[in-house]
Amino acid sequence: MFVRDEFKNGIPVPLSDSHIGLRRFVEENVDALASAAGLLAGRKGRRIVDLVVEGLQNCSQPSARTMRALNELLSILSLENVHDEMSDECGFFAALDPSDPIVTEICLLTDGLRTVLKASLSQHTSKNHDLITT
Repeated sequence: MFVRDEFKNGIPVPLSDSHIGLRRFVEENVDALASAAGLLAGRKGRRIVDLVVEGLQNCSQPSARTMRALNELLSILSLENVHDEMSDECGFFAALDPSDPIVTEICLLTDGLRTVLKASLSQHTSKNHDLITT
C-alpha cells in the first residue's frame, strides 16, 4: 500500500531540474489530486495518485510507468472517459452536481497538472514525450 504523505515524511530523491515543478505541484496538491481522482474514478483514481507519488518520490526522473500514471490521472481529471457508459468514470461523473464548487476546483487542478506536465516535458526531451496526449 502506498502512503500519499511520503513527500512530507520521506527524504525525496532529487529530481532533475526539468521535473522539479512537476514534483512540487504533486507535493503541494497531493490531497486535492487524491480527492478529485477519487470523486471521478473511485479507488482506481486514488491508486493512480498513489503510483504518481511513489514514482516521483523514489527516482531522479519519472519512469515510463510514472509518466503513464500521470497521463492516466490527467485523463481522469479531464473527463476523457465519461462519455463511455461502460467506464467507471461515467458513473462517478454522473453523481456530481455541475453547480458544486468542487467542479471548479477540479478544473483548476486539471489545468495546473496539464501545465506542469507540459512544462516538464518541454524542458526534457525523452521517449515519454508522446505519453501526454491532452
